[in-house]
Amino acid sequence: MPEIHALKTDQPLALPGEPQPSVDDVTRRLYEAAQPSIVKVETTKDGGVGVGTGFAVTRPGLIATDYHCVAGAKEIKVRLPNGDFHRARIKDIDDINDLAILELEGTPPPSLKPLPLGDSSKIAPDTRITALGHPEGLSPVYVSPGYHVTDVRFGNKLFGNLFGVTPENYLAKDTLTPKDREDAKAVIERQLMYTRVHIRPGNSGGPLLNNEGKVVGICDITADPEKFSHSLFTPVSDLNKLLNREKPKFQASYAYTGEAWTDSYRGALTNSPVFTATGTGLLAGGAYLGLARSSYARAAGVWGGAAYGALSLPEDAQELCNSTNTRDKLKYGTASLGDLSMLTGGAMRLGARPLESLMMRSAAQEGSLLSSLALRGAESTLVKSTLSKAGRVGVALLAVGAAVKIGSDFIPNRLVQTDLSRTDTNDIRPPFPLYGRH
Repeated sequence: MPEIHALKTDQPLALPGEPQPSVDDVTRRLYEAAQPSIVKVETTKDGGVGVGTGFAVTRPGLIATDYHCVAGAKEIKVRLPNGDFHRARIKDIDDINDLAILELEGTPPPSLKPLPLGDSSKIAPDTRITALGHPEGLSPVYVSPGYHVTDVRFGNKLFGNLFGVTPENYLAKDTLTPKDREDAKAVIERQLMYTRVHIRPGNSGGPLLNNEGKVVGICDITADPEKFSHSLFTPVSDLNKLLNREKPKFQASYAYTGEAWTDSYRGALTNSPVFTATGTGLLAGGAYLGLARSSYARAAGVWGGAAYGALSLPEDAQELCNSTNTRDKLKYGTASLGDLSMLTGGAMRLGARPLESLMMRSAAQEGSLLSSLALRGAESTLVKSTLSKAGRVGVALLAVGAAVKIGSDFIPNRLVQTDLSRTDTNDIRPPFPLYGRH
């Protein structure tokens, strides 16, 4: 029977590979039924990367999570339980109740089944509940058994803890419009489920289940930053309202692009083509002359290229295996070929000259007939030509691999958000700024 990773109330987080807390039969049943529907939400933002949790809802391809998990995200990846990933778009946002619905690119696997939604109003105090998610971004899905305490208002204390300012001071800002104040007041009046369930950063957006395995809440925040077992969940009724909203409140625009640096290079090439092309040529020419004139530079280049290929190949190959669309397969397949070419070319170049030197030294050690014959063999045109060709082929493979690797960065596989606007054309504000800052 597989080990289940658990986060129990007031117990420390046990990392994968460490002994995990035991779970009862009810927790095991809930975990085994829901775990295939839980995903990890990985985001790329201007300030770095983020990780949260999500789960499949209503129909294949839709994922529910917290808005603060994807707020400000340039890219969103949804990592499935089997390691595969789908790129995702924001379908709609509830910026007041901190919820978001994502839509996967491509066809989701049949194993990613929507979780049934329950009724949070029927959860009485001391009712057993169970949360699932990716605490600290850990790859295994963790299960967190606990119980419901009561329903609470978001209120002044939470507002101050999260945003560092009292509601009164925030509402008193001169820069707020009437709609801004209306939204802020709505956040303050939010009703949340207060529980004794252990959650951690990374759990956000995961489901809270009742004993029937139905979703009754969505993991949101901790009630006390120093007590992770005092946690708050958004009632599933708010998620139902978002899913059933006829017209999305927000519209996200996306475009496919290559790696981030390629966007900058393309922009420079468009805005200053002569300067950029000249700079590129000078850089390439300088690198070539440096390698041609300096044996140390050549050795460093060969070692560096081979090492880079060796380090990048496993990661690119893994991403290739986990890709679920043609764009990613093309990008990571090309990158893997570049890595392999650099690794192979570097190994050939590094191995050719030492082998030749070794043969020469071995043959010259003694003046015997055998040594003399070996020396003449080592000096023969065939041996020298073969080793020389191997070295040149290695350098060529190294150069081709580097070019292919750089070229793979230009393949437009990244689904990047270019805009997020309200569908109400009379309301040009961004999403509620308190969540938008996260």
